Formats: sequence, structure tokens, C-alpha cells
Amino acid sequence: MRRGAGVGAAGVVLLAALVTQAQPAGEDARAAARALGYEGMTAYKAGRYAEALDKLQRAYSAVKVPSLGLWTARSLERTGRLVEAADRYLEVTRLAAEAGDEELQRAAVNAAAKERRELMPRIPTLQVRVQGRTRESVEVTLDGASVPPDRLGVAQRVNPGQHQVTGVSGQQRLVESVTLAEGDRRSVVLSFSADRGAAPGVAPAPAPPPPQANPVAATPPPTAPVASAPPPATQSGSSAEEETGMASRGAARTQRTFGWVGIALAGSGVVIGSLAGSLMLLNKRELDDGDCLDRVCGPAEHDRVTEYNIERTISTVAFVVAGVGLVGGTLLLVTAPAIDDDSEPAVAAWVGVGSAGVAGRF
Repeated sequence: MRRGAGVGAAGVVLLAALVTQAQPAGEDARAAARALGYEGMTAYKAGRYAEALDKLQRAYSAVKVPSLGLWTARSLERTGRLVEAADRYLEVTRLAAEAGDEELQRAAVNAAAKERRELMPRIPTLQVRVQGRTRESVEVTLDGASVPPDRLGVAQRVNPGQHQVTGVSGQQRLVESVTLAEGDRRSVVLSFSADRGAAPGVAPAPAPPPPQANPVAATPPPTAPVASAPPPATQSGSSAEEETGMASRGAARTQRTFGWVGIALAGSGVVIGSLAGSLMLLNKRELDDGDCLDRVCGPAEHDRVTEYNIERTISTVAFVVAGVGLVGGTLLLVTAPAIDDDSEPAVAAWVGVGSAGVAGRF
């Protein structure tokens, strides 16, 4: 059976002890919360999760104790409201373990923290992006709720199921629907047409061509006779061989040049990857010290999480480019034909602090 699916004797004792001794409520409120709590836990055990959520929610509003908060979060999770369940679990972990049996109270807080960690990977995320407009010029709603411009392009937690994204800019209105399962990571792009006044999906009519004057027939000027060029002289065998050698040397120079460029690209990739990796590690240390729990961060850390992901991507791409450049450049240099004259290009790669490049003569 799934954790929290049944209501054992310990759970009933915990609820009774906590609700009875909760200090902030009066006697009538405690009695009502106790009755609602019993009914809610009984409904939960019977699989009537919507009914359980209603009763437990009302009991928790009257007496905020961890036991009622824990069962309310479980009911939210069972009814598919994973985002609200995660928030309620987090709220329970921040409640003081003082009312009722303190040991059992602390057990409810610990259970809420554990179940939230297990729940977080199951919550889908949806990223809404806008193309063809600035974020500030588009009114975006997700399931009827307004999405602020600074939240566009940022992954947002949503509950599993179907969601509708609407974007309005001027006279254009775009609607996109998406269905997410548990653990999905999806994005929706609202692509507005370049012409702000045009209706969606309708291309603007082409402008009529400018009027032209009637062409006037003109007699072309007489052309001077062109003397026929003498036929080209037949190349001697030595001249053909010389041109063939020049072509081979040119191809070899080009191959060597691209080889050194690949080596220089590898150096640049190492420098950029190292810098981005250093910034990424710095951001990670600050995130670990901030409002993050088991790689799950609160809203205050969203911008820093975005920076961390961008720096991680840049570092990875830079090192991949460095590897490709090193392998490709080395292969080109090793397989390039030898050049036996003094006109071979002198090329050298250089790497400095925060920069890299190629220098030489070609």
C-alpha cells in the first residue's frame, strides 16, 4: 500500500492528541477540528480523497498542527494537486513541534519533509516562451491566471493534466493547449507574426509595383568589330606539371590552415568552458547555502538557478567544441601533404587569459 494510504491507530492517536492540546484555538474550535479530522481521515482511508481533503482542510484552517497539515497534503496529492501538496508539505515542516505529544508531532514534521522530497520529481514543469514580440508587449495567461513577463521563459511547476496557454498582443490572440503527465518537462512557444497589424495565420498582401513609364524604343549604338583572338598556345608538359604542383601545394596549405584553426578553437573552448564552469560552481555553492532543499529551490532562487543552468550548458558546449576542434585540427595537420618550398604558411596557435587565437602568415 502506498505511504499514507491507510489510517492506523497511531495516526488517530496523533490527531486526537494534537487537536485536543492545540493552544491557539478555543474549546469549540478544537472540538470541531477534532470531529472534522476524524471524518476526513476516515474518508481518506475509504478512498474518498476529495471528501477527505474538504474536511481536513477545514480542520487545518481551524487548528494549524502538523498532523492535520500532513494529512491535508496527502489528500491534495491524491486528488492530483501536486503543486499545492508540495507547498503544504513544506508549510508543515516549518510548523513548531510543540502542541500535543511532542514526539509524535516531530514525527509528522519529518514525514512531511520525506514525502515532499519524494513528490518533487513527479511534479511536471511548463515553460512558456514568446517569439516575434517582446515579453512586455504580450499578455500571457496560463489556465486563466496571468503570467508576469519575468516568468516567461522560466520553467513553472504545474499539476498533471491539460493546460491552456493564451497570448494576446495587439489584435493577435494565440491559444496553445498541452497535456502533461507526472514528471514531464515541456515548453510552449507563442509565435506571433512579424506584422503587428496582421491577423494570425494571414500573410500581408504584397504592395503593388510602382508605375513605370512606357518604354521608348532606342536604336542601339553600332558596335565596333571585334578582332578574333588567336587560339591559345598548347601548354607544354613542364607548364602543366607546374600548375598541378601549385594546386597541390595550395590544397595542402588550406588543409594545414584549417588544422591550426581547429587547434585554436580547442584552446578557446577550454578557456570558455573553464570560466563558465568556475561561475557554475560558484553559483552552486551559493544555491546550496540558500533556500534549496535536496536540489529543490524556492521562488527566491529561480534567477540564480537559471544562471546556473546557462553556465552549465555553456561549459559543456565549450568543452565539446574544444574536443571536436582538437581532434579535427590534429587530424587535418597529420594528414596534410608535405610542402617542399618556402612559401608554406607559418601558423601558430596561442592561448591567453580569457582569450585564444591563431597567428602567422598564410
